Amino acid sequence: MERTLFRPRDALQFVNECFKVAYGRERISWRSIYAAEAQYSEKRLKSLKEEWGEVYPSFDETIEILRGLQSSFKRSDLSDSRLESVITDLYDQKTDDPCVLVVKEYFDNTGDIKQAEIINRILICLYRVGAIGIKISALSTFMWSFIDQSTVSRGEVRRASQIKIHKMLYRSLDIQVTGSERFEAIETDDVT
Repeated sequence: MERTLFRPRDALQFVNECFKVAYGRERISWRSIYAAEAQYSEKRLKSLKEEWGEVYPSFDETIEILRGLQSSFKRSDLSDSRLESVITDLYDQKTDDPCVLVVKEYFDNTGDIKQAEIINRILICLYRVGAIGIKISALSTFMWSFIDQSTVSRGEVRRASQIKIHKMLYRSLDIQVTGSERFEAIETDDVT
């Protein structure tokens, strides 16, 4: 379930991918599950693009800021070259997407907008769609839009001590994970 947004359709999609990979076999092996995870991850990324495309038309460009990162990272891990690449792609967009608008302000204004504000807007977008969770302090658990609150403020994003990429995107975005991280459950406050 930690590879889903806790929606039945996500779980069914993953199970169906497992069945497809194991078709004709007596049982579903761990190898089949791992292979199915790659297909599922690509489909979830595509689904997020479709679900959020009207709100964030630049989602394709914005999500690329996460490609190849560690599964858990800090704002400072968003290197200048990584950010510049995304900023350039966003600037070329002709939409009123909040990420595009802040980039246009950054280039077209007199320096009132800083790169930190671009990072804030991108992280707010990625949080809202469920791609990332944020941890505001060392003592708190990660907040996720599909579990906790649907949006976060600029202040919360600025205070984020750690950011975690959702497991459903690990394979599609080439996220770097350790063996133990692959199987850690998403932290929730629920006791079940």
